[in-house]
Formats: sequence, structure tokens, C-alpha cells
Amino acid sequence: MIAADLSRVFEARAPEKTVIPSVVEIINNIRSIRDWHLHLQKGFTLISAGSNRADLFGQHFVEDVIDLYRHYTHKLPPASRTSPFASLLAAAWMDLGLPTPPGKNRKATEFEDVVSLFGFKVETAIKRIRNKKMRS
Repeated sequence: MIAADLSRVFEARAPEKTVIPSVVEIINNIRSIRDWHLHLQKGFTLISAGSNRADLFGQHFVEDVIDLYRHYTHKLPPASRTSPFASLLAAAWMDLGLPTPPGKNRKATEFEDVVSLFGFKVETAIKRIRNKKMRS
């Protein structure tokens, strides 16, 4: 069910192709990351970098998922703060229990706030990728 829901993020190049097996693999990889995260939590504490721009862990997380998306689709994900791709990243981040910045008025972070944060990170990462291509 989750794989079918997430498969809407991807666009098939041929009508007979389905991305569901790939999405199942992504879900399994996210579960592996969760296991790795739990293992690290036993001995270490993940601290917030303080600034969204300085959040290297989040930046690498976004870039790695973009690489995975490019591997399966052979194109960049949509560079939009409200795209389903940003929602996928936010859901994965929150599902892993990774730290999120405080929401408005220092209250708990809403899902939409995390989507917006990851949408910004996606936009930034895609600009960086496109700039690398232009320089090459």
C-alpha cells in the first residue's frame, strides 16, 4: 500500500512499466537507514547544526535520495518546495525520527513545515547539481 502511494512520485516512461518494485526497494533502504540510525543513537547523540544552511546531514540525505531518484528515473526530481518529492523526503526524515527544527512559535514542527524545509533543500541541491553540469 505504501509503495503504491509513493509510486505516484515517479513518472513511468512507458505505460507497461511500474515503479512499485523500485519503491519497495527504497522503503527497504529507508528501513535500513532507520536501523542504522537506532544503532548510532545507542552510542551517540545527533545534535542540530543550528542553521538550515549548515545542516550537512540533511543536505547529504537530500542529495543521496536525489541520486537514487536519478538512478531510477534518469532525470532530476521536481525542484519545487511543495512537490511530492519534498513530501517523500519529509515523511522519510520524520519516520526515521531525525531531529526537526522547532515550528512556529517554538511549538512542535508541523509536517508542512518539514516539507517546506526539504523543498528548500531540494531546490538548493538541484541548483548545485545543475551548476556542476554547467562547469563540466
